[in-house]
Amino acid sequence: MLKAFYGGLVAYNMYNPAKSAIWRKYTWFAFTVIFFMQLFLGLLGIEKCLMTGKLHWPVPALILLGPMYRGNITFMTILFLSTVILVGPAWCSHLCYFGSIDNLMASSKAPKKLSIKTIYQLKYTILFAFILFTLIYRFFIHDKLTATLLGGSIGVVGIILLLFMSRKKRFAFHCTAFCPIATIVMWLKYLNPF
Repeated sequence: MLKAFYGGLVAYNMYNPAKSAIWRKYTWFAFTVIFFMQLFLGLLGIEKCLMTGKLHWPVPALILLGPMYRGNITFMTILFLSTVILVGPAWCSHLCYFGSIDNLMASSKAPKKLSIKTIYQLKYTILFAFILFTLIYRFFIHDKLTATLLGGSIGVVGIILLLFMSRKKRFAFHCTAFCPIATIVMWLKYLNPF
């Protein structure tokens, strides 16, 4: 009943163009709070809160890089692809738990945007570098502990970028120029039939 009420409240307010941007910010951040609260409860020992029952880094880039390193498709891969098919590019602006934090850090009336050319150069260079490094690591270096630590370090770099670069540049630098999943969503958004 509470979910239905929440869904109706959000739908009513998001339907109004004058309110949709602020409600998107609220609902997006609420999703992030619930996501990390669930992770915290999982770390406290409530295994059902870890979705698959196994702990993994809550880093969006690892949705792509983790399965690529292990050579298999996981629950997160299927969840990501199915939600992108359902919501298209709204995945980044409604369902990404890093994106809402980046959005809050970047909030400003006078954004200092990078040029489109620079953004695309960064996006594709970072995506290519992540994929190349992951494949080299998978086929030539078989140290799972180091791979796990490197995966966590991607999250740390992402947090540093959204805390410092997004605030300084006053736009969502992490999501726009760094996150490889945002680049993948940019390509896959055309699968969305809606």
